[in-house]
Amino acid sequence: MTTTDAPLALGIIGAGIMGERLIAALHGAPDSPVRVAALWDPSPEALARVGAAFPAVPRVADAAAVVAASACVYVASPPARISATPGPRWPPAGPCSARSPWRSTSPRPAPSWRPRGRPGR
Repeated sequence: MTTTDAPLALGIIGAGIMGERLIAALHGAPDSPVRVAALWDPSPEALARVGAAFPAVPRVADAAAVVAASACVYVASPPARISATPGPRWPPAGPCSARSPWRSTSPRPAPSWRPRGRPGR
């Protein structure tokens, strides 16, 4: 990065493990091409904890303020409604399917795709 290049303004939504690790990595890198422009978390406790560890990081009132202050936003949040228990694979294996090792706690939606070689299914 040259001295005339402005660093990328990165907003972070989520002050948990991943958000804190990202902030630590950026603050530990001299001449980083990225700066943390804003941080928000729905948990006031998490926001205060990370804010105390990194007082130079601007904390904002909501996710919209993160977006407004940033050129790029990283959402440091776990997937919604996912358990940590490996479960049955969905959708089932096939030429047009994806596999996930995690079981969702939400009901399975009807697939919007049709596997190849199985018309009408």
